[in-house]
Amino acid sequence: MTPQRLHQMQIIYSQTADRLMLRVSTQDRQEFRFWFSRRFTKRLWPGLSQALNRQVQPEATHSPQARAAMVDLMHQNAISQSDFNTRYDNQVQTVPMPEPLLVTKARLTPVKSGILILSLYPETGPGIELALDSNLLHALCKLLQDSLPQTDWDLKLQFAESMADYGLTSTSSSDTNWKLH
Repeated sequence: MTPQRLHQMQIIYSQTADRLMLRVSTQDRQEFRFWFSRRFTKRLWPGLSQALNRQVQPEATHSPQARAAMVDLMHQNAISQSDFNTRYDNQVQTVPMPEPLLVTKARLTPVKSGILILSLYPETGPGIELALDSNLLHALCKLLQDSLPQTDWDLKLQFAESMADYGLTSTSSSDTNWKLH
């Protein structure tokens, strides 16, 4: 599967479904929609946080506090370069999946030149791969954080220094892949 190149992202909360909907439009004018449950969001966040932490060079910091400050600085810089004021463009050519996909599994895979592949899957059947550069990763994190006040999920999506801070471990010995099942 070829990763989709993103054009826009939006996260909205549905009180009726008690889920977050991630809407993604691609550069070739397709729209994909995904439901994130509270449980899924809570389990996805540590992987996203770890991916942000990997952007900080190990030799650049000597303490967890310095690393956290670097991640926060990088996050603020990336967010300042993103456009959160333009309305989500509802004019798409195709919607390959007419119903939003309830995501139950995910994989985060770093690839060349700072690109992260976010693979989202339903319980059964095919999923989708989204290519996220550093700015898109930061934007996705901000959208998730900004959507939480609309919910009553009692989640705090904060950046941690490692997966261990969340009580989780990576599934790979090389610590480059992160899977959520």
